[in-house]
Amino acid sequence: MFQKLYIIFVVNLIIILMFGIMTLIFSNESCAFDCEFSPFECGVMPFSETAQNMHVHFYVVGILFLIFDIELVLTMPLVFASFTVNLQFSFWMAFMFILISGLFMEIMFGSLDWKM
Repeated sequence: MFQKLYIIFVVNLIIILMFGIMTLIFSNESCAFDCEFSPFECGVMPFSETAQNMHVHFYVVGILFLIFDIELVLTMPLVFASFTVNLQFSFWMAFMFILISGLFMEIMFGSLDWKM
């Protein structure tokens, strides 16, 4: 049984290597246009420098979105789990308390206020 799996693995590895080698052989290394190397990848040359200052508020909102999105993903399995065990329910309540208190703190500190 393991010999069959080994053969399948080796055949797949050979196919992957063949595709990689074919890509290197048939790829065109020369680039006719400088705009292909632009950071926007749209084929149009940029009008100004790409390094521009951004307001810190955009970063704060992005980080808050990631934090609360991850917390939401972690709470979804807890909602569908049965709360027969008292420990599960207390863990869920503590987690929701931390989530809601973090949201209220961000509102109180004004991190979500766009008119700063």
